[in-house]
Order: sequence, then C-alpha cells, then structure tokens
Amino acid sequence: AMASSTITALASVPRGACARKPVRYELSAAEREAAASADRREDDGRSATVVEPIEGLPRELWFQGDSPATIIGGVNDDADDDELMGEAMSSDDGSDAADVEITPSDAVLLAGRTDDDWSALEVHVYDDQTGSLYTHHDLALAAFPLAVEWLRLPSSSSEQEGDPKTTNSYVAVGTFDTAIEIWNLDVLDALEPTATLGTPGKKKKKTSQTPKKKKTHTDAVTTLAWNRASTNTLASGSADSTVRLWDLQTATCASTWDVVAATESTPSRVEACRWHPREAAALASGGEDRRVTLRDCRAKDSANVYAREAAPIEALAWNPVAAAALVAACDDGALVGYDVRGGPSAPALFRVAHGTKAVSTIAFNDDGLLASASYDKAVKLWDGRSSSATPSPALVASKEMGVGKLFALTFDEGDPYLLAVGGSKGLLALWDTTENDEVAAFKASTTGAS
Repeated sequence: AMASSTITALASVPRGACARKPVRYELSAAEREAAASADRREDDGRSATVVEPIEGLPRELWFQGDSPATIIGGVNDDADDDELMGEAMSSDDGSDAADVEITPSDAVLLAGRTDDDWSALEVHVYDDQTGSLYTHHDLALAAFPLAVEWLRLPSSSSEQEGDPKTTNSYVAVGTFDTAIEIWNLDVLDALEPTATLGTPGKKKKKTSQTPKKKKTHTDAVTTLAWNRASTNTLASGSADSTVRLWDLQTATCASTWDVVAATESTPSRVEACRWHPREAAALASGGEDRRVTLRDCRAKDSANVYAREAAPIEALAWNPVAAAALVAACDDGALVGYDVRGGPSAPALFRVAHGTKAVSTIAFNDDGLLASASYDKAVKLWDGRSSSATPSPALVASKEMGVGKLFALTFDEGDPYLLAVGGSKGLLALWDTTENDEVAAFKASTTGAS
C-alpha cells in the first residue's frame, strides 16, 4: 500500500510578511562532526536515542528522541548528508540562495500535512511570475494538524538581532493534541515552538495540580482564529466543547466559553470560530451542536444562539462585502446564510446546496466571491454579493480539483483570485480562478463597481 498523505489545513501569508532570508541555526565544524558521529552510532545499530549535549549548542536545540538526525531540523532519517548538515535546500547548482530567499512578490501558503504517522507544517512558496511552486521548509509537528492560522507578532529582539523588521510571521497550529503550538516562520530548523498555549496532553500523567484547572483545552484543537484588530488575541475551538480566547503576549488563556449541548447525548464539539472582520469583539462559532453562536467577547454571558441546522456545522465565513452576513457550511452539503442584525429569531437569509456530501471548508475573497470545498472532491464558487432581491448566492463556477476529498482551502492574501486547496491525496492544488470566464466576468463587474 502506498503511504497515505493528507493535507488537512491551509493558511495564506500576506505577500512580503515573511523574512526574505529566514534565519538558520548554523552548526560549526565540530558540531557537524558530533552530529555525524551520532548518526554513525545509530547506523552501527547501537542505541543512540539520546544525543549527547553538543558543546556550545543552545539547550533548546538538544534533541531527545528516536533519531539523532533530527538534531538539525525536521529532516527525515534518510535525507542525504548535505541536507542533514544544514546546507541550503537544493542541489549545488548555484540556485541555493535564490531558493531560500522568499521575495515580497512570492505567495506563501502554509499546509498542515500528515503522512502515515508523521505530521508537519509545510511552508510552500509560489512564484506567480514563473508558476513554480515548491516547499521552502517544514516544521515537524507532534500530532495530526487540524487548524493552521497565520499571525504577525512583534519580534523579540533576542530571536533576531539586528533585524530592522519590527514584526515576525508566526503560525498557530491546532492538532489532535490539547496544546496549541506557535512557530516562528522566520526561523528555519527550529525544533521547538516559540510558545505553547495550554498543556500538551502527553504530560498530563505527571501533573500534581487538580485536573480541573481550566486553562487548557482537554481535547483536540479543531479551529483557530487570529483577531487582526486585537492582534494579541487568538480564538480556538475544540472537541472538548469549549471556545477559548488566548492572550498571545502572555501565552495564557484569557476566557473560556462552554458550548452547552441541547441534550446530554448531543455532541457539542466546536468545529469553527471566526472573528467579524470589522467588529473586533464579535466571534462566531459553530460545530456538532448544529447551531451558530455569536458572542460579544467583552461580555461574559453575551451570546446569540441561532436556530438549529439539519446537520453539524463544519465551517464559517463572514462576507466582507456585506457587514452582517455570516455563512455556515454544513455536514449535509448545505450552505446557510445569516443576517446577524436580525438576531437569533430571524429566519436564515438563504440555504443553497453545494452538493450532498459534507462541505469541509469555505472562504470569501475580498470581492465577495465565496468558495466552498467538499468531500465530493470539487470546489464551487458563488457570487456572495447578495442584495435584498437576490439573497441567495448564485453559482459562478465549479471545478473538480483532482486532489481527493477536499479538507482545506484558502484564497491567497496577495491575489484574491488565486485559490489553494488540499485534501486526501496530500497534494496542494492552486487554481487561478480567473481562467474561468464566469469568474473573470465576476471580477470585471466588481472592479467596475468600485
């Protein structure tokens, strides 16, 4: 059987937000020799599970695990020696520096991938001038990734001396583990996340504190949303039936809301949470309890709970061209629209069917084009510029993406008509949607309108 590879989460990074030349931890000749001899010891078949501390290597770079090879980064055991020795990523054809450099015009896409029992966050770079797409670097993850969210934070001077940039690009990753990992995208070969939100599940056995200390998720983290207006705030939803807010400055949990199930037997796993694009404190969430909840996060008990849908909610997206319009994607293939000004008692704005299989993810581009991706392997594009006369989005285009059941999708931050999708075949697919005549006409009508 072939190795099964799956892309389960995607996020786009704004153009120019990544460091042009990410910092790499450089090993000296002595350190390289120590790493190589550790490697040879393993090849001899003797146990080398614990790498001896290398003189002068920062403590956080010691690796205590199965493979000393990983001491120099998320490299597979069978990677060639050049890669192990921290050389640039491509072969010696003179293009190394260009390959490592991320230019401000490059599209950067973050993908959460799992191959059998190995999980990683991959940083993909797409040059739309040449059409080349390659994996720039990756970060080994402790568990199967479920959510990936880009965020920008002030850089700590200790991490990058002399860097004129005042912010770094980071990525928050939610996995089947209970902790959220924050990784610095501007550092190559990091072995540890910059910060961890909550307590990793594996360490629970040793904690002497009471298990009721509610400052961590207690089950898989299924969804993440960074607040672009209040940049220290990250929201997360979990299979533990809670939505949490995290303070990124202190890496602590600031608030927790429990999703109360309708009955004891009803699951209430949270699958989606999304901040309103303009109302900084408004957070929408949804999940297995089949209801959309809208909270004002400034008030502990302020929540509007909307009518129960026919199926669990898999994803949510706010419409950027209609301030109060929220769309939910459901497990039965339906897309449901709400006007949140009407309050929870108002009927849904619309219901349209992507198909009969679950819609795993949806996203709007800046012009109100709505993309939905499904287990039916297809992406559908909808005109989300609804009016009172036509509240339902009209289908603009549909495309079978050829990468299996679709689990993840994002519009590129730099080109709002470039769509990235991933799914059960483990391939990242890019679609320049304007190649479709109907999408091109939609785009022309929006630029004409502005």
